[in-house]
Amino acid sequence: MQLKQEINQLQERKTELINETLTLERQRDEQIKQQQTISQELAPMIAEQLLDYIRSQSHPNAAPPGTLANGALDNYNDNAYRLISSLDTTLRTTFRTLQQDLNSYQSTLSQQLGQMYSLEQQGEAILEALVSRLKTELRTDGVPDGDAATAIQPPHTVGQPETTPTTQQTAPQPQTPAPSGRTPSSPPPPKKVKFSTLQLGFLLVMFSSLALSLQNVVISIILNESSLFGVFTTGGYISPSFGNSLMILFMRMVVVVPLMAVLAQILYPNSWSDIQRFLKAKDWIGYAYVTGCGFFLFVSSALIYMALGALSPGVALTLFFIFPIVTVLCSWLFFGEQPSIVRWGATFTVFLGVVLIASPGGAATAAMSTEGIAAAIGAGVTFAFHVLLIQACTKRLHPVPFSVVNFVVILIFSALSLFLPFTQSTINVDPGMWPNLIISGFVLGALTLLSYLSNNIGISYIGAARASIFGASGPALTSLLAWIMIGRDMSSMQLVGMVIVSLGVLGQNLERFLKKPAK
Repeated sequence: MQLKQEINQLQERKTELINETLTLERQRDEQIKQQQTISQELAPMIAEQLLDYIRSQSHPNAAPPGTLANGALDNYNDNAYRLISSLDTTLRTTFRTLQQDLNSYQSTLSQQLGQMYSLEQQGEAILEALVSRLKTELRTDGVPDGDAATAIQPPHTVGQPETTPTTQQTAPQPQTPAPSGRTPSSPPPPKKVKFSTLQLGFLLVMFSSLALSLQNVVISIILNESSLFGVFTTGGYISPSFGNSLMILFMRMVVVVPLMAVLAQILYPNSWSDIQRFLKAKDWIGYAYVTGCGFFLFVSSALIYMALGALSPGVALTLFFIFPIVTVLCSWLFFGEQPSIVRWGATFTVFLGVVLIASPGGAATAAMSTEGIAAAIGAGVTFAFHVLLIQACTKRLHPVPFSVVNFVVILIFSALSLFLPFTQSTINVDPGMWPNLIISGFVLGALTLLSYLSNNIGISYIGAARASIFGASGPALTSLLAWIMIGRDMSSMQLVGMVIVSLGVLGQNLERFLKKPAK
């Protein structure tokens, strides 16, 4: 019954979106016709008034035929030119307003169609789960596997691997005499257990968190010589500095941006048309939001790279998770969003964990760099500003093309920053290390895209609220990978602080997840 209700709700929502789309199209057509009608009515009236004005001006001081003064004729020409210019300006303004309205309607239609596509995918996933449940019930009721496989076929989702049941491949053939060692009533061979869509979504989101954590460990290896799995020594290709961090970020973006441009067209076919429409809209406030969002992510990435070079990866990422505190406070101060008691408690918990890690007692067994602590906290603060601007940006642009624009902005800022005098003075690369750095850039770019792709597909399966719960696993996964791969351990106080920070972030994400059904 619950599945039927969800299917009915999705169908009703899809019908509402279709009706809204048709209504917007009708309104757009009506406005176009109205603008054309006004233009057609306006032009003859203005032309007639212009002629009347010229005639009225020519009669009071009219000279005998053929004796008009040159000055009066010039005056009439100037008046006519001004009226024609005014008419031209009015028509241009009218058509420019019409073009802006059309662009706005087109963007709204594109977003509505994107929502319809997402709802369609969710509906297909629910139908697939319903079909699997029906097949299970039919098997328990005594229906042969071959009949169930041929009677019920799950729908195939666009962009999703083929989900043909394994029972089709082992469907029974026409009956033949049973072998001597086996009677016809013997049980069939066991079937392979398949993952459900929900389980696959959780696995993909978990893999995304794992790829991000592995990326942090790789950056630490690039900046510090490390013993990989205790077998051989590698890393330390460049020293931790501001200029070297920007160079790593630039090399990573050089790999990410072209691949993301291709991937965006697969994830959202209207990506490039939306980007072109956004660039032609002359929405200067939107341009400022997108540029600011990319700039804060650029600064945050550069600072966290510096922190990963000076601190243990687990410690750096745990300090970075101060950004939920800044996000809650800024949302309260700038947007009037009063935090709930749970959110205040989670904020205090995160702050307590950060204090434990950054305190002298937390650094007793691991040399803690003051610059590294400041860089990690600065990365969290700037990332919080990036998060606050995302909502304003995604209202103007679909999340997938917005990600492309965001990566391009980071690439531009990282490229320009390499030419600053201060940056060039802090870049120090051994010529023999360039091959290792280039390979490292490709590895970082690949991990970024793997994390982005698996996170997007996972969210389409389980929803953003469930996926956000895994955000709390970042510090723990990073610490675990750093300990396994390069032997970077943490003190007991740092471990306690990391657990407290993870619990605080988990509390915030759980509150968001539990609030979602009530919306």
